[in-house]
Amino acid sequence: MYSTISAWNADASRLILFSFAAGELQLYDGKTYRFIEALDISPADIEQVYWHTFDPDVLFYVDGEDLIRYHVGAGTKEVVTTFDFCSGGASAGSDPLFMSWDSNRIGLTCDEQVFDYDIGQNTVLARKALDENPAQVAPSGTLAFLSDSGGVTDPRQNGVRTLDLLEPYGHASLGMVNGHDTWNGAVYDPGPGGNADIGLVVTWDLAEGTSKVIIGPQTGWPYPPTGHISGMAYKQPGRVLVSSIGDASGAGVLDMENLIADTSTGKVWRIGLHRSWGKENTDLGEPYWAEPHTVPGPGGTRAVLGSDWGNGDTVDTYVMMRMEACTIQAM
Repeated sequence: MYSTISAWNADASRLILFSFAAGELQLYDGKTYRFIEALDISPADIEQVYWHTFDPDVLFYVDGEDLIRYHVGAGTKEVVTTFDFCSGGASAGSDPLFMSWDSNRIGLTCDEQVFDYDIGQNTVLARKALDENPAQVAPSGTLAFLSDSGGVTDPRQNGVRTLDLLEPYGHASLGMVNGHDTWNGAVYDPGPGGNADIGLVVTWDLAEGTSKVIIGPQTGWPYPPTGHISGMAYKQPGRVLVSSIGDASGAGVLDMENLIADTSTGKVWRIGLHRSWGKENTDLGEPYWAEPHTVPGPGGTRAVLGSDWGNGDTVDTYVMMRMEACTIQAM
């Protein structure tokens, strides 16, 4: 799955991977990695499949105008609601993030409008005419983020603030630290308002509108290479996974690295090279699939990633284990 979407279910007993060769989402045993079956689902996009955060048998996805609750064990589909005001299919847009961490709220778009839906209340909280990616609901469910403009809204689409980011649509993942929703992403240039926090991981507090550099020149790291960030260790709030690309030689700091960043304390763990050339791969028809997109399990002790392992002609899936035993690297 993509860095912003949980690959494992709530108790890590099941794992979803996408098979490019077969063109399907596949279900695996989350601990033995035994293939179970191809999933009979048709989400709006292969990256828009959302495991329930405490019911390991349930996942959600949007199919056309319907929000579906899928029971994995029985293979049954249940329509939660139909967005009958959408003339075409609804989706989470081109840059999907995740649902609220209680699996109750989701941000969607259709027909040049965005809206937030509450499952428990079976209510569309707000609809707004806006031709951009939807306000993706933050972990608390009380705020949402517009990745095209950097706007932070409440659940009823009222603007709260705008983050001073030149590229709010860059690789990022929402998370939570000390009870506050956060934006965690790579920042390469100062913001339009002059915010100078630059780095591979910069964390913005959505509630307070403040930022700090976790991995960047201000904290002793190099200028950031391309990378992806994942806040999907939702049982370890504040812990984010980072997969940086950098130079394919692997010679420099942050080249081909997997790291853990604690956005509360600022500590960083270097946990291993992914060894993938990413989009620099010369042997794949579509090198995008070689990007590692490392995503942790809910508990933050395992992570899954893709790698071409040094410009190979295939991309395979790897799991990093026992990440709680990593050594902190002083920079």
